[in-house]
Amino acid sequence: MRRVPLILGLLLLLLAGAAATGWWYMAIGRHPFSGPFRHDFGEVAITGRAVTVEHTFSLRNRTDTPIVIENSRSGCGCAVAELSTDTVAPGESVEVRVALTLSNAGRKVTNVTLLLRDHDPLPLVVVATSIKETGLSASNDEVRLFPERTTPLLIFAEVQSTDEMPPPPEISATEGIDVTFVGWELLAPRRPEYKHAARWRGRTRVTLA
Repeated sequence: MRRVPLILGLLLLLLAGAAATGWWYMAIGRHPFSGPFRHDFGEVAITGRAVTVEHTFSLRNRTDTPIVIENSRSGCGCAVAELSTDTVAPGESVEVRVALTLSNAGRKVTNVTLLLRDHDPLPLVVVATSIKETGLSASNDEVRLFPERTTPLLIFAEVQSTDEMPPPPEISATEGIDVTFVGWELLAPRRPEYKHAARWRGRTRVTLA
């Protein structure tokens, strides 16, 4: 009969410990800034080689002491952050403008992390889904040609709306240069569930007459 109170006492002690641990995580996890800390640009159409979209986060200091932002760190070279101030007084706000550059079709998730003095780092997350109906790019911006010699040139296409092979590109060249398109080769199929475009590689032959 003496074992029952002992077991019950241990159970109550464990429950109290779990509750205290949960409170500790809640207290430590409470950030000194109020958000939101995430922004979704939705679908972004890419025209040309790349497009840049911007969003400004407004973060309010909800503590009774100033917060110093020592630095910011981007999760990729495609995201750049600009702060309105590096010291935020109690009750005041800091504006964080994040510019995200998109060049490839598909979903992009990255972050800009604010490094705070005497506080945990604060990640700001940006999300975008890039859409390219059909995009063309060359393997090289410059091609060196030699007389009476054929130079290979690769071109790449991204097709968002269909799995069919793209039509041959229209290629114009100055007089004395002959460009022949050989054909397309599928590199990666389209994945609509992730909004990934089909990727094709085309081969051309360039000849200087």
